[in-house]
Amino acid sequence: MARMTSSARLRALAVVAGAGAYALALPPFDHAALAWLTLVPLLLVVRTASPRHAFAWGALYGFAAAWTATWWLT
Repeated sequence: MARMTSSARLRALAVVAGAGAYALALPPFDHAALAWLTLVPLLLVVRTASPRHAFAWGALYGFAAAWTATWWLT
């Protein structure tokens, strides 16, 4: 398995941060307008990615968004 470059780490951080911010758009925080802005990091990352990498970035966003938005479920 190849090592992750600093550029890939930065992209991963941006995607995960966007997904984490998505949780702020949902209750109990209720910053609904923020939901539209949380997609920007993902769209910037996948814009130049190959289809396979775009899928991986989208999956990372989806998993991180689901994990942060459903933290209250036990």
